[in-house]
Amino acid sequence: MPARWKEANVIPVPKVHLPQLIKADLRPISLTATLSNLLESFVGSWIWILDRIEDKLDKHQHGALKGRSTMHTLVNFMHHWNKAVDECKSVHAVFVDFAKAVDHNVLVARLMDYGLPHTVIWWIFLFLHLRRQRVKIGDMISEWLVMDAGMPQGSYLGPLMFITLVDSLRVSCMMHKFVDDATLSEFIAKSGRSDMNACCDELVQQSIEIKMNVSGRKTKEMLLGPIAKDPPPPITVRGTTVSRVPVFKLLEVHVFSDLKSMEHVDAISSKAASRLYSVLSQTAEASGCPDQGPAALL
Repeated sequence: MPARWKEANVIPVPKVHLPQLIKADLRPISLTATLSNLLESFVGSWIWILDRIEDKLDKHQHGALKGRSTMHTLVNFMHHWNKAVDECKSVHAVFVDFAKAVDHNVLVARLMDYGLPHTVIWWIFLFLHLRRQRVKIGDMISEWLVMDAGMPQGSYLGPLMFITLVDSLRVSCMMHKFVDDATLSEFIAKSGRSDMNACCDELVQQSIEIKMNVSGRKTKEMLLGPIAKDPPPPITVRGTTVSRVPVFKLLEVHVFSDLKSMEHVDAISSKAASRLYSVLSQTAEASGCPDQGPAALL
């Protein structure tokens, strides 16, 4: 793997309008050499890596796999949640956020456990070893930084390597995965108690073993359906109390604690109306009617 092919310009793409925090509001996208991207796709498709390991992966992993999508994940856990509510149970859900600093040695060990050919494992190791990246914003470019961990964001093999790494995370409660998104669910009867804290402790311990971190600040919890008089105590992750929220945006869908969908429809409609107004404003200005705005086109 030529050294020049392991260099990347990192472009920070805002996750929200007017980002305030670098780590929370920006997504680093790595722009790598075109020939490097082609070589990645050749290795991923010609060697059939996914076909060799797919039957060994967690059945609740729906990301970066053929024939699966966010829709499968959403339908799966929404089915279990609504079924529990219909049975007069409450649902305790935790939306886990991982710090995605992938350790290269741990990843190579995981690939060896899957029984991949040694030539493929060596190539992936060389692909990750001594990678360099720099941040590029407009005409400004930072100094080169050698990466000793992590995967290039936006690369062909990145999602596939990540799901092999997190596949070992399997806890006692129900867990749905979509690449780096993990949702824990437990169903509590009226007289039952919550074991979610113990389940989160399991996940944290397993994450430490593969040198990944669960972010207590970004992880959120939610109670859905009928809530008992004595709700479950707050969840703590690595000494940090997890925020309990009434709504959470999961895989681009607004999930509300009452499991109703009208609020999500309203949010999408509002977003579409805002974008349509912006398009019409630009069109009106281009057509020579800037004073009348979008009304000139209706």
